[in-house]
Amino acid sequence: MSCRVLGRQVEEASLGVLLEHASQRGVKALIGEYRPTAKNGMVARHYEKLGFAPVPAPEGAESGATFWRYELRAAEAPAHYIEVEAA
Repeated sequence: MSCRVLGRQVEEASLGVLLEHASQRGVKALIGEYRPTAKNGMVARHYEKLGFAPVPAPEGAESGATFWRYELRAAEAPAHYIEVEAA
C-alpha cells in the first residue's frame, strides 16, 4: 500500500474486503507479519491500529519480525467512509 493513502481509511476498507472474503471461505483468523526495515517504520503499529492482537513469533521467524492475529468469529470490519466496488 502506498504511503500516500495511509491514514485515509484505505487500510480499514481493505481489511473489510479481506474479512468478507475470508469469512465466506470459513477462515477463522487472519495472520499478519511485520518485518521492520529502514523505510517502513511508519506502519510499525499498522496491525495494532486495525485491531489485530500480538502473537508469539513462530520458530525460525526473521529477527525483529512481529506477528499479529485477527479473529473472524466476532469480527466486525473497522468503520470507514470508502465505497468498495467489485471489479
